Amino acid sequence: MARIFIIEDEPVAAKNISRILKEEGYEIAGIASDCEKASEMINTKQVDLVVCNLYLKFTFSGKDIIQLIRSVKNIPFVFLSSYTHDARLNSILRTKSEIYLSSPYTKEQLLGSINRLLRNLSRFNSSNVPPLIVL
Repeated sequence: MARIFIIEDEPVAAKNISRILKEEGYEIAGIASDCEKASEMINTKQVDLVVCNLYLKFTFSGKDIIQLIRSVKNIPFVFLSSYTHDARLNSILRTKSEIYLSSPYTKEQLLGSINRLLRNLSRFNSSNVPPLIVL
């Protein structure tokens, strides 16, 4: 099963996402509350997908997170946020960051998005990025 890394600065949210993914059979590759720690951990582990809060406190923007991590590995992202229209989101969407889920999202939406993205990954080689899916 896929190894998923979680970047979330709210401990309760991180624990909930982790629980949902474990119940579905996914392996948690790690959890970090900031971009710097996440980048260090992801660069040393096998990670198939990243679930990331788009608006982390006191850290990089989602666009910066993608650039930092993708400078080493081409890993797809599922972004989570309660914001739907602002400058940062528009910037992320221009980077084709794969999937964006607007809160509140359901367990089924999260798992469906992850499953769909992982299925799509097999269709792309390492030099291509899967298409954006906005839910």
